Amino acid sequence: KNSVVVSILLCCVMLVGLLPTTAFAAGDGTSEATAIEVTDYATFKAAMENPEILFVKISNTLSSAISSETGHLIVGASVSSNKTLIVNADATFTASGVAGKDIVDSLIQTVNGASLTIKGTGTLRFKANGNNSFNAVVRIDGGTVYVQDSVTLHGTYNNATYGCAILNQNGNLNLWGGTLKGEAGYYTNPNYLGAVDLRGGNTV
Repeated sequence: KNSVVVSILLCCVMLVGLLPTTAFAAGDGTSEATAIEVTDYATFKAAMENPEILFVKISNTLSSAISSETGHLIVGASVSSNKTLIVNADATFTASGVAGKDIVDSLIQTVNGASLTIKGTGTLRFKANGNNSFNAVVRIDGGTVYVQDSVTLHGTYNNATYGCAILNQNGNLNLWGGTLKGEAGYYTNPNYLGAVDLRGGNTV
């Protein structure tokens, strides 16, 4: 009789273990309190492109190379979902100045379906390496981008001649705060001398 009771109890325990749980591990990116911490370009790209991660943060100073050798024009990270990037430190992402490496058009690209909020007290810097590309920290090809707080977006260059903070082609840009910076060397095309390049979409 005792063995029957034990068997029933074990079955109950196993069934409970099969039930779905709502508990999340710390650092799962589902809330600002558990935002995924970025430590280099690889973790930045992975977190920004994962639709299940809603909050990403940069809390410590970092300088990281965007390394790829396909020889193509690429973007650093493409965002297609809801995402909040919290920048509370100085973060620099640098496209390679070595011949044969990828030309990195922009650090972040948003596409249709994206809703990206960038906020915080730090600086997000992108050093571009192309002379026939947009060279933006954020390139808006769709979706909506919000810039808040005192965060700084700084577009500059590495083996290129210009950089801008934001380029809006076909989306919604809401500037509710922040500082936007662009830089140019000898390049004189007025489209690239400003911090913001507005080619379409809506900007508020």
